[in-house]
Amino acid sequence: MGENGYRAAFAVASVVGLGWLVAAYNRAPYLVTWGMLERWKPVAIILMLPASLLVVIGLTTPNPTSVAQEGRVGQPPQGIVRVTRHPFLTGVGLWALTHLIGNGDVASLVFFATWAVVALAGTVSIDAKRRRLLGGA
Repeated sequence: MGENGYRAAFAVASVVGLGWLVAAYNRAPYLVTWGMLERWKPVAIILMLPASLLVVIGLTTPNPTSVAQEGRVGQPPQGIVRVTRHPFLTGVGLWALTHLIGNGDVASLVFFATWAVVALAGTVSIDAKRRRLLGGA
């Protein structure tokens, strides 16, 4: 299959899995935990701007922690990577936490908490993997 074939298969499996998760979340019943927080809505709207920017910028900025970008390790960080090595994952984590706090139901608790844990733990995991593969660079 090779490296490119594996990446393609992994991408397809990821999209299918994400589609399934979103469909399951949309079909889940609304079982209240703390309920919708009306006071949180203006805060959530404000937080969605940096979350969205981090996701878009993270996808478009060269980054040594991205897939197949290990060759950039020796280069000085540019753009948002000077602030965070993981702008995409930080944006997803902020998006998930914002929705987790505001929605207040069991399905949102499971769905958004999972996204937040995976995104934020992913930053630690990627850094550890890069250190093992590349050393202190």
